Amino acid sequence: MHSSVRTNKLTQVKGGDEMAMESYVAKRLEVIERELGELRQLLEAGAVPKRKRKKGLRGIWKGVEFTDQEIEEAKRSLFKGLDEPKS
Repeated sequence: MHSSVRTNKLTQVKGGDEMAMESYVAKRLEVIERELGELRQLLEAGAVPKRKRKKGLRGIWKGVEFTDQEIEEAKRSLFKGLDEPKS
């Protein structure tokens, strides 16, 4: 997009005060840069805990075997009462 088109859109948004818009954008950029610097310092200092990798279900149940009977019992227990009419 051409810069004059961008400027025109920004001017329209704030009611035509182009200098005020430029000042606003410059101040917002300063704030964002400062916040990014603060976040970078927190990360470097280790103040923000790193996310632990989630363990997949395949890893949790690795080596465990279920019989067909155990699976059917679990289904009946889980869905107990769903096939009964409500009163």
